[in-house]
Amino acid sequence: MKKTLTFVVNVLVVLAIFFVGFAYGKQSIPAENFVYDVQNPDVGKPDEVDFGIFWNAWRMVNELYVKPTDTDSKTRVYGAIKGMVESLDDPYSTFFTPEQSQDFQESINGRFEGIGAEIGIRDGNPTIIAPLKNSPAERAGLRSGDRILLIDETSAIGMSLEQAVTIIRGNKGTPVVLTVLHDGDTEPSEIRIIRETINIPPMEYTVLKSKDGNIGHLQVYNFNDQLEQEFRRVTKQILSSDVKGLILDVRDNPGGRLDIAISFISWFVDQGDTVVTERGRNPEDEIVHIAQGPAKLKEIPVVVLINEGSASASEILAGALHDLRNVELVGEKTFGKGSVQTYQALPDRSSIKITTALWFTPAGSSINDTGLEPTVAVENVDEEEGAAEVDEQLEKAIEVLEREIGSNK
Repeated sequence: MKKTLTFVVNVLVVLAIFFVGFAYGKQSIPAENFVYDVQNPDVGKPDEVDFGIFWNAWRMVNELYVKPTDTDSKTRVYGAIKGMVESLDDPYSTFFTPEQSQDFQESINGRFEGIGAEIGIRDGNPTIIAPLKNSPAERAGLRSGDRILLIDETSAIGMSLEQAVTIIRGNKGTPVVLTVLHDGDTEPSEIRIIRETINIPPMEYTVLKSKDGNIGHLQVYNFNDQLEQEFRRVTKQILSSDVKGLILDVRDNPGGRLDIAISFISWFVDQGDTVVTERGRNPEDEIVHIAQGPAKLKEIPVVVLINEGSASASEILAGALHDLRNVELVGEKTFGKGSVQTYQALPDRSSIKITTALWFTPAGSSINDTGLEPTVAVENVDEEEGAAEVDEQLEKAIEVLEREIGSNK
């Protein structure tokens, strides 16, 4: 593990709305530079801030608190930093203690044990973005948009993202009970989930029959390392077959790595096209991400399937193809997670993850908080509500794609 750990993390969902699972990494952080007591290095104190108030409060706690052995100096420093970051009122900015930092980095590099769901913050509360494919969360009945009310016996109302993740994740074979409110329900549901090792399939490809010939249905579950290799294999199959069009299905896809998403999009648009723009607090911080090619699928008709579980990199894909190729977006409004976080390690192995930029589509639309509206709105009805065993959104996507194929003849 490199000692210099300052980097902008373009793992869009893994950082901002990372896996609810305990990770076992293959590397460790050197055990050095612990904070044993308060130190006062001069790192550029802002002139406009009166730190005398802080030190007066510090002195009062040290001298007057009735139980002086309840907390040590390090814990109080961490509490102060945590409060400062929380004052930003941004669910994706957080402070990690050294122990939490190690868990977080292992969650990026290791394998996961947990319930297999992505969590974000909506209206100030932990919310299920999407249960992962074939995960314990999916099998137990968690749905995109579920508002988490209780985690076991602990209220989740107003809980931060990291607090919720810390409580929910755990070792394989152990249970957790989530009390959630499904979209449209008035009464909460109690869902018991047994944690497992989570393996995320990158994608599945099937060929569907239609009146105009064969249509490819590509379900992309996550923009991770495995996707690039799998997709290259599938593109050979697509290019050598008689497939007339493609349905790119990113429903319940919570995101993944930005570079993988850009590489994926680059198959469908012209090389050099702007895919997404990253804008920070200063104009000079703007970064334009462009398609790198090979653009071998840019002529094939495409429809994108979306829902409220489509977040981050999935929204970048949908926004780019809609803006650059006028591709139809079929389904439901997306989640609206369009920000990037910078992760910086501190000298004692604690760390800060802070939002430093927002994403914008090629046409200049912001993704963050607002999400993307479908151009063809279709709401799938839950089977529990008496719906037939038919994927209405997929059926509509086939219909829209057939119309597109027909217009190109």
